Amino acid sequence: PEPRFSSNPVSPAEYAAMVHRLPVNPTAMAYLAFFPLAFSTYCARMAAAFGWRPLVFIALVYGLNQGLGESLSFFASQYLLTDAPPAGLGLSPRRFAAVDGFANIPWQMKSAFGLLSDMCPIRGLRRTPYITIAAVAGSAAFATLAVGNPAILAPSLVALLLLFANFSMASPDVMIDAAMAE
Repeated sequence: PEPRFSSNPVSPAEYAAMVHRLPVNPTAMAYLAFFPLAFSTYCARMAAAFGWRPLVFIALVYGLNQGLGESLSFFASQYLLTDAPPAGLGLSPRRFAAVDGFANIPWQMKSAFGLLSDMCPIRGLRRTPYITIAAVAGSAAFATLAVGNPAILAPSLVALLLLFANFSMASPDVMIDAAMAE
């Protein structure tokens, strides 16, 4: 397919017309509104060049998945693993490091996920099925961790569930990076 953007460079005057700038004598309100307006202008330029779907995927993967999802899951997993029973597993620092290291394997294997999706398309699609698989695996893992009683869950099961949760974040990350590189 042909790219939806023009490969012809724009003139400096055309580019200047597309960029949001502060007025000559800015007010306090102009300073407050600068970044939201500049961001919306940037998004409008990106949508005009590439369409709205890449912007939605970028917002979902980098904003929700990595920004909010990672910070909340890493914070919550630290408490789950280190808090004393019955609220947590009460793991020693040595055992915590082992579980955390195992659970973070998907982040070290991101390039393998990218190669797998490029070399083995599912029904002719290279990324969407893999993102869907990661989302289902992560949702199931997070749901099990959320409703599971830490007194009943074994550390090895928690480690496996955290591995799937990290897979659900690392896999879409590399898929979106690959889509943006194309």
